[in-house]
Amino acid sequence: MKLRPLLLCALAYVVMTFPVAVIWHITLFEDLYRSLGYFEGEPSFALGFAAIASQALILAAVYPRFHDAERPLRAGLLFALAAGSLPLDRAGVGVLRQGERAGRTSSSPLKRSTWPFSLA
Repeated sequence: MKLRPLLLCALAYVVMTFPVAVIWHITLFEDLYRSLGYFEGEPSFALGFAAIASQALILAAVYPRFHDAERPLRAGLLFALAAGSLPLDRAGVGVLRQGERAGRTSSSPLKRSTWPFSLA
């Protein structure tokens, strides 16, 4: 892939994702993330931006490998499955590990009582 399209794709990802991440992590669910040990002290916007920028570059570099002009729906679904299965941030791995280290099995984010919403 040429550098310009890669950087434009990554930039688009950062522009769309970073504001959503800030609202999600800091405004809507900050208390939940603190209770899970996701934040150690004050949240670092620079670290969050760096994480999102690195995700953007990885996804922008990998996406062309899934391109299929003849079957775009299939290609898009395969890319979504591949990208969605990767723990690209601390939420994918770190929250569960921190709970284990602290001996907090009851605060696992997989338990329904810790979800910020109700499915019932």
